[in-house]
Amino acid sequence: AANPLIPLETFNLAANNDQTRPRDPARLAYAFDVELDRSSAAVWASWIDDAGLTQTKLVYTAPGVDWLLTVLGTLAPTLPDGHSFHADDGGSTRAYIDAARLAGLQVEAVSMRELASATSDWIHSITAGSLQHDGSRELSAAVQGAVKRQVGEVDLISRRNSTAGTSHLIASIVATRAAIYQPAP
Repeated sequence: AANPLIPLETFNLAANNDQTRPRDPARLAYAFDVELDRSSAAVWASWIDDAGLTQTKLVYTAPGVDWLLTVLGTLAPTLPDGHSFHADDGGSTRAYIDAARLAGLQVEAVSMRELASATSDWIHSITAGSLQHDGSRELSAAVQGAVKRQVGEVDLISRRNSTAGTSHLIASIVATRAAIYQPAP
């Protein structure tokens, strides 16, 4: 992208290949996102580690979207009472929020305003060193191809104008927001 979301060097410094998911499932927050053309989707988890750093990690991705409800259904029994999946209430993801709810899954939809705030926080946290990612090639490609779009006075990731898929980036952003703001275990 002509105006990078985050300098590649800064993004690469935030990679943590030794992430360990917390044993307590109440510390995990899951989010999903679907590509605009429904060519693929991504499920990400985020949590605050024992050192106080936020971690974000790819849980599952695959071509197409037929698998998404099955994966969410498999993860659902691990969610503690009062916790739900999270997803941006935009793009093609909206239909899968509804489908997941019809399947009996709890999904918190994140508004455009919440996503804008979460995007700004995610970028700042990577830059400040308080957020670490799993180093996945999918997230790296999404960050490198991300194009921002301005809505009012805030920036969002443009699903339509980005030069790479955005589902990994948006799911990571939403999962990170959820990990920070979900009730403490």
